Amino acid sequence: MKLLKNFGMIEIALTLAISAATAGIIYYKVRVLDYTIAAVRPEDGYFVRLTMNVRGNGRPLSLRVTLPLQSDRQTIKSEREASGGRFTYTISPGRIGRWRADAYSGDQDITYSFFAETRARTYALPENVPIPDSYPDDITPFLASEERIQSEAPEIVAKAAELAPAGMDLDAGVITQAVWKGRRATHHPDTGEELSGRPVQHLRACVELAQRCRGAVPLDYMGVDLMLDAELGPVVIEVNSHPGLSIQLANGRGLRPPLAKSKAE
Repeated sequence: MKLLKNFGMIEIALTLAISAATAGIIYYKVRVLDYTIAAVRPEDGYFVRLTMNVRGNGRPLSLRVTLPLQSDRQTIKSEREASGGRFTYTISPGRIGRWRADAYSGDQDITYSFFAETRARTYALPENVPIPDSYPDDITPFLASEERIQSEAPEIVAKAAELAPAGMDLDAGVITQAVWKGRRATHHPDTGEELSGRPVQHLRACVELAQRCRGAVPLDYMGVDLMLDAELGPVVIEVNSHPGLSIQLANGRGLRPPLAKSKAE
Protein backbone atom coordinates (compact mmCIF):
# COMPACT_ATOMS: atom_id res chain seq x y z
CA MET A 1 0.00 0.00 0.00
CA LYS A 2 2.85 2.36 0.77
CA LEU A 3 4.25 1.75 -2.71
CA LEU A 4 0.89 2.66 -4.29
CA LYS A 5 0.69 5.86 -2.26
CA ASN A 6 4.14 6.92 -3.47
CA PHE A 7 3.10 6.15 -7.03
CA GLY A 8 1.15 9.38 -7.73
CA MET A 9 -1.71 10.13 -10.06
CA ILE A 10 0.63 11.66 -12.64
CA GLU A 11 2.65 8.45 -12.90
CA ILE A 12 -0.53 6.35 -13.17
CA ALA A 13 -1.93 8.62 -15.90
CA LEU A 14 1.38 8.51 -17.78
CA THR A 15 1.49 4.69 -17.58
CA LEU A 16 -2.08 4.41 -18.88
CA ALA A 17 -1.35 6.87 -21.70
CA ILE A 18 1.73 4.92 -22.81
CA SER A 19 -0.21 1.63 -22.69
CA ALA A 20 -3.06 3.11 -24.72
CA ALA A 21 -0.66 4.56 -27.29
CA THR A 22 1.15 1.23 -27.64
CA ALA A 23 -2.13 -0.63 -28.10
CA GLY A 24 -3.24 1.93 -30.67
CA ILE A 25 -0.03 1.58 -32.69
CA ILE A 26 -0.29 -2.23 -32.68
CA TYR A 27 -3.97 -2.06 -33.74
CA TYR A 28 -3.11 0.36 -36.56
CA LYS A 29 -0.26 -1.79 -37.86
CA VAL A 30 -2.28 -5.01 -37.75
CA ARG A 31 -5.70 -3.78 -38.90
CA VAL A 32 -4.81 -0.91 -41.23
CA LEU A 33 -1.34 -1.74 -42.55
CA ASP A 34 -2.03 -5.51 -42.60
CA TYR A 35 1.01 -6.37 -40.48
CA THR A 36 1.17 -9.76 -38.83
CA ILE A 37 1.58 -10.02 -35.07
CA ALA A 38 4.97 -11.64 -35.73
CA ALA A 39 6.09 -8.46 -37.52
CA VAL A 40 4.91 -6.22 -34.64
CA ARG A 41 6.23 -8.44 -31.83
CA PRO A 42 9.46 -10.07 -33.02
CA GLU A 43 9.79 -13.79 -32.44
CA ASP A 44 12.43 -16.36 -33.30
CA GLY A 45 11.49 -17.59 -36.73
CA TYR A 46 10.60 -16.39 -40.19
CA PHE A 47 7.56 -15.11 -42.07
CA VAL A 48 6.66 -16.36 -45.55
CA ARG A 49 4.05 -15.02 -47.96
CA LEU A 50 3.38 -16.86 -51.23
CA THR A 51 1.44 -15.04 -53.97
CA MET A 52 0.13 -17.00 -56.95
CA ASN A 53 -1.60 -15.44 -59.95
CA VAL A 54 -4.09 -17.72 -61.70
CA ARG A 55 -5.92 -17.13 -64.96
CA GLY A 56 -9.04 -19.10 -65.85
CA ASN A 57 -10.79 -19.70 -69.16
CA GLY A 58 -14.18 -20.77 -67.86
CA ARG A 59 -13.16 -24.35 -67.10
CA PRO A 60 -12.69 -26.06 -63.72
CA LEU A 61 -9.51 -24.91 -62.01
CA SER A 62 -7.45 -26.58 -59.30
CA LEU A 63 -4.24 -25.38 -57.65
CA ARG A 64 -2.17 -27.44 -55.19
CA VAL A 65 0.67 -26.29 -52.92
CA THR A 66 2.73 -28.29 -50.44
CA LEU A 67 2.38 -26.54 -47.08
CA PRO A 68 5.04 -26.42 -44.33
CA LEU A 69 5.07 -29.18 -41.73
CA GLN A 70 5.11 -29.00 -37.96
CA SER A 71 8.21 -30.54 -36.42
CA ASP A 72 10.32 -30.54 -33.29
CA ARG A 73 12.29 -27.67 -34.81
CA GLN A 74 9.44 -25.41 -35.91
CA THR A 75 5.81 -24.57 -35.16
CA ILE A 76 3.67 -23.19 -37.97
CA LYS A 77 1.57 -20.28 -36.74
CA SER A 78 -0.67 -17.54 -38.17
CA GLU A 79 -1.56 -19.40 -41.37
CA ARG A 80 -3.66 -17.27 -43.71
CA GLU A 81 -5.03 -17.69 -47.20
CA ALA A 82 -6.92 -15.21 -49.38
CA SER A 83 -8.51 -16.01 -52.71
CA GLY A 84 -11.21 -13.38 -53.06
CA GLY A 85 -13.97 -15.79 -52.09
CA ARG A 86 -13.92 -17.37 -55.53
CA PHE A 87 -12.25 -20.66 -54.59
CA THR A 88 -12.88 -23.51 -52.17
CA TYR A 89 -9.79 -24.01 -50.01
CA THR A 90 -8.98 -27.30 -48.24
CA ILE A 91 -5.95 -28.83 -46.52
CA SER A 92 -5.34 -32.57 -46.81
CA PRO A 93 -3.93 -34.66 -43.90
CA GLY A 94 -0.59 -34.65 -45.73
CA ARG A 95 -0.52 -30.83 -45.61
CA ILE A 96 -1.39 -30.22 -49.26
CA GLY A 97 -3.29 -26.97 -49.71
CA ARG A 98 -5.75 -27.02 -52.57
CA TRP A 99 -7.83 -24.28 -54.17
CA ARG A 100 -10.73 -25.37 -56.43
CA ALA A 101 -13.27 -23.63 -58.62
CA ASP A 102 -15.86 -25.44 -60.77
CA ALA A 103 -15.76 -22.81 -63.51
CA TYR A 104 -13.41 -19.87 -63.32
CA SER A 105 -12.68 -16.97 -65.66
CA GLY A 106 -10.38 -13.99 -65.30
CA ASP A 107 -7.29 -13.24 -63.22
CA GLN A 108 -6.99 -13.69 -59.46
CA ASP A 109 -4.17 -13.42 -56.92
CA ILE A 110 -4.19 -16.21 -54.34
CA THR A 111 -2.05 -15.65 -51.26
CA TYR A 112 -0.91 -18.02 -48.55
CA SER A 113 1.22 -16.90 -45.62
CA PHE A 114 2.52 -18.31 -42.36
CA PHE A 115 4.95 -17.67 -39.55
CA ALA A 116 7.32 -20.47 -38.58
CA GLU A 117 8.45 -20.24 -34.96
CA THR A 118 11.82 -21.96 -34.83
CA ARG A 119 13.62 -23.69 -31.99
CA ALA A 120 17.28 -24.50 -31.72
CA ARG A 121 18.11 -28.16 -31.22
CA THR A 122 21.24 -29.71 -29.79
CA TYR A 123 22.15 -33.14 -31.14
CA ALA A 124 24.54 -35.30 -29.13
CA LEU A 125 27.26 -37.02 -31.11
CA PRO A 126 27.61 -40.77 -30.69
CA GLU A 127 30.31 -41.80 -28.29
CA ASN A 128 33.83 -42.44 -29.56
CA VAL A 129 33.34 -40.31 -32.69
CA PRO A 130 36.74 -38.78 -33.53
CA ILE A 131 36.64 -34.98 -33.87
CA PRO A 132 39.76 -33.57 -35.56
CA ASP A 133 41.47 -30.54 -34.06
CA SER A 134 41.94 -28.96 -37.49
CA TYR A 135 40.74 -29.34 -41.07
CA PRO A 136 42.42 -28.95 -44.46
CA ASP A 137 42.51 -25.41 -45.82
CA ASP A 138 40.23 -26.27 -48.75
CA ILE A 139 37.47 -27.43 -46.33
CA THR A 140 37.70 -24.75 -43.62
CA PRO A 141 35.78 -22.02 -45.56
CA PHE A 142 32.76 -24.31 -45.91
CA LEU A 143 32.65 -25.00 -42.16
CA ALA A 144 32.70 -21.34 -41.11
CA SER A 145 29.37 -19.64 -40.34
CA GLU A 146 28.25 -17.39 -43.16
CA GLU A 147 25.51 -14.79 -43.25
CA ARG A 148 23.99 -15.84 -46.56
CA ILE A 149 26.15 -18.29 -48.50
CA GLN A 150 28.93 -20.76 -47.81
CA SER A 151 31.07 -20.26 -50.86
CA GLU A 152 33.67 -17.76 -51.98
CA ALA A 153 33.43 -18.71 -55.67
CA PRO A 154 32.91 -15.41 -57.59
CA GLU A 155 30.12 -16.77 -59.78
CA ILE A 156 28.16 -18.04 -56.75
CA VAL A 157 28.68 -14.80 -54.81
CA ALA A 158 27.50 -12.80 -57.82
CA LYS A 159 24.41 -14.96 -58.32
CA ALA A 160 23.51 -14.72 -54.61
CA ALA A 161 23.76 -10.92 -54.78
CA GLU A 162 21.58 -10.95 -57.90
CA LEU A 163 18.88 -13.15 -56.37
CA ALA A 164 18.81 -11.48 -52.94
CA PRO A 165 20.49 -8.06 -53.02
CA ALA A 166 20.55 -5.83 -49.98
CA GLY A 167 17.64 -3.40 -49.67
CA MET A 168 19.90 -0.39 -50.15
CA ASP A 169 23.28 0.32 -51.66
CA LEU A 170 24.74 2.54 -48.95
CA ASP A 171 27.80 3.48 -51.00
CA ALA A 172 25.73 4.67 -53.96
CA GLY A 173 22.86 5.89 -51.77
CA VAL A 174 20.15 4.19 -53.84
CA ILE A 175 17.34 1.70 -53.16
CA THR A 176 17.83 -1.77 -54.59
CA GLN A 177 14.58 -3.37 -53.41
CA ALA A 178 11.68 -2.56 -51.09
CA VAL A 179 8.87 -4.20 -49.12
CA TRP A 180 5.28 -3.04 -48.68
CA LYS A 181 2.87 -4.88 -46.36
CA GLY A 182 5.15 -7.89 -46.17
CA ARG A 183 5.56 -8.26 -49.96
CA ARG A 184 8.29 -7.19 -52.35
CA ALA A 185 7.41 -3.87 -53.99
CA THR A 186 8.90 -2.66 -57.27
CA HIS A 187 6.94 0.62 -57.42
CA HIS A 188 5.76 3.15 -54.86
CA PRO A 189 2.19 2.24 -53.75
CA ASP A 190 0.97 5.87 -53.99
CA THR A 191 2.94 7.52 -56.80
CA GLY A 192 3.65 4.45 -58.93
CA GLU A 193 7.28 5.48 -59.33
CA GLU A 194 9.88 2.74 -59.72
CA LEU A 195 11.80 2.13 -56.49
CA SER A 196 14.85 0.16 -57.66
CA GLY A 197 17.71 2.52 -58.36
CA ARG A 198 15.92 5.48 -56.78
CA PRO A 199 18.33 7.73 -54.83
CA VAL A 200 17.64 8.31 -51.14
CA GLN A 201 17.71 12.01 -50.38
CA HIS A 202 19.62 13.19 -47.31
CA LEU A 203 20.85 9.66 -46.65
CA ARG A 204 23.81 10.75 -44.56
CA ALA A 205 21.60 13.05 -42.47
CA CYS A 206 19.14 10.17 -41.94
CA VAL A 207 21.92 7.88 -40.72
CA GLU A 208 23.31 10.53 -38.38
CA LEU A 209 19.84 11.26 -37.00
CA ALA A 210 19.26 7.55 -36.29
CA GLN A 211 22.63 7.40 -34.54
CA ARG A 212 21.64 10.36 -32.36
CA CYS A 213 18.49 8.47 -31.35
CA ARG A 214 20.72 5.61 -30.27
CA GLY A 215 22.48 7.98 -27.91
CA ALA A 216 19.22 9.42 -26.56
CA VAL A 217 17.34 6.16 -25.99
CA PRO A 218 19.11 3.47 -23.88
CA LEU A 219 18.33 0.46 -26.07
CA ASP A 220 20.68 -2.08 -27.61
CA TYR A 221 18.31 -2.61 -30.53
CA MET A 222 15.73 -0.21 -31.93
CA GLY A 223 13.94 0.84 -35.08
CA VAL A 224 13.87 4.52 -36.06
CA ASP A 225 11.03 5.68 -38.34
CA LEU A 226 12.04 8.74 -40.34
CA MET A 227 10.16 11.08 -42.66
CA LEU A 228 11.60 13.54 -45.17
CA ASP A 229 9.92 16.92 -44.72
CA ALA A 230 10.05 19.33 -47.65
CA GLU A 231 11.34 22.13 -45.40
CA LEU A 232 12.88 20.47 -42.35
CA GLY A 233 14.54 17.51 -44.06
CA PRO A 234 14.78 14.22 -42.08
CA VAL A 235 12.41 14.13 -39.09
CA VAL A 236 12.03 11.34 -36.50
CA ILE A 237 8.47 10.00 -36.30
CA GLU A 238 9.04 7.41 -33.60
CA VAL A 239 11.62 5.12 -32.02
CA ASN A 240 10.50 1.51 -31.56
CA SER A 241 11.92 -0.90 -29.01
CA HIS A 242 10.18 -3.76 -30.91
CA PRO A 243 10.10 -2.61 -34.54
CA GLY A 244 8.57 -4.55 -37.39
CA LEU A 245 11.01 -6.85 -39.15
CA SER A 246 10.21 -6.00 -42.78
CA ILE A 247 13.84 -4.87 -43.00
CA GLN A 248 14.76 -8.57 -43.06
CA LEU A 249 12.54 -9.11 -46.09
CA ALA A 250 13.94 -6.04 -47.84
CA ASN A 251 17.55 -7.07 -47.21
CA GLY A 252 16.99 -10.77 -47.84
CA ARG A 253 18.83 -11.67 -44.62
CA GLY A 254 18.30 -11.91 -40.88
CA LEU A 255 19.31 -9.28 -38.35
CA ARG A 256 21.34 -11.46 -36.01
CA PRO A 257 24.65 -11.44 -37.98
CA PRO A 258 24.82 -7.63 -38.51
CA LEU A 259 23.70 -6.98 -34.92
CA ALA A 260 26.39 -9.31 -33.58
CA LYS A 261 28.97 -7.61 -35.79
CA SER A 262 27.84 -4.17 -34.66
CA LYS A 263 28.05 -5.16 -30.98
CA ALA A 264 31.54 -6.59 -31.50
CA GLU A 265 32.71 -3.33 -33.05
